Amino acid sequence: MGTVKITTYYDTQPITSATTQNANQTAITNSTGALNEDNVRIEGIDFRNLNTRGIRIFATQYNGRAIATGQSLPTLGNGALYYPYSSSTSAPSGIHPGGEVEHAVNHDETGVINTTIGKGTKLQLNGTSGIGLQVNDKVVVRWSAMIYAVIPGTQGTDIDQLMSTLIAPGVADNGSGIGEWFWILYPKFDTTSNALTDTNFQNARDAGIVNSEIYLDPDNDSSGKSALSTHNTNHMTLIPLHLLSAGNATGQPDGANYADVNGPSETAVCNHFKVSGEFVFTVDNAITLYGVQLFTSGVWRFDFDPTGTTTLTPSVFLEADVCDPASGDYGVDDGIAIERAKVDVIVYTGEMA
Repeated sequence: MGTVKITTYYDTQPITSATTQNANQTAITNSTGALNEDNVRIEGIDFRNLNTRGIRIFATQYNGRAIATGQSLPTLGNGALYYPYSSSTSAPSGIHPGGEVEHAVNHDETGVINTTIGKGTKLQLNGTSGIGLQVNDKVVVRWSAMIYAVIPGTQGTDIDQLMSTLIAPGVADNGSGIGEWFWILYPKFDTTSNALTDTNFQNARDAGIVNSEIYLDPDNDSSGKSALSTHNTNHMTLIPLHLLSAGNATGQPDGANYADVNGPSETAVCNHFKVSGEFVFTVDNAITLYGVQLFTSGVWRFDFDPTGTTTLTPSVFLEADVCDPASGDYGVDDGIAIERAKVDVIVYTGEMA
């Protein structure tokens, strides 16, 4: 009878270790620990609270469709004409008249002043609910506008007076200088009501969105100069008005507007031109933003405000006196004609790439 040797076929069982399982459980706990009642909704996860990188949480835009035709003013309705603070012009009817420190850019596609939400550049955000901004959110506002004419003011062709009388030492705060006049275009924000009343639109600081910045604001600074060392201007676009020459011993001062519907010509550089801008800022206070709208103001000029015997502080000055050359009050009161305008708003949470 034979002998058979049997070898055990089962492995030796070592002592069980929970190290790997515990590590797996810890990883799962850490990755899902932020999921709670604050950021999980019936419809899914709230990525605002979970994500640390920049996520676009809202975006909208409005494109104005006002298009000028022909070669005479006004080629649109009178609401496309914007007159400056230094002008007494109030006719024809339907214009943005002189004597106001700023105007809402609110002409519709026909060129008529229209304060309705969704017309002009009055952009409503997220319907009547607005956008609930949170601290450290980033807001990006972009805009553009087509300037199709610089409207001559009452100074007419008295360029020699602008270039001599006005800039004489000691006259009109050291004068307006040469080629320094401009309009400005900028956004304002409504955090008051979803009615989007024009008077409720404020700069980002006065609207309660940011804390530290002091922005150049015609509505607050119309009484005189605004020193550029203390007023932030990164929220605005400059709209140039003129190219001017001081002349020489044998030639008279001369000038040309940047835009005219009949240009280019000897008195106009082009028939229209486009300006654009972007304003990016970080939210300091949780607040609801209901709307954004563009505003414009003019005529502004660069100036130097004496602060000592050797120091000059650059500043800007709103031409506030009504121009009346017949009475010897020379100044700049040119208006602008705005064709189509556009504004868009994007809100990010987290850090932008």
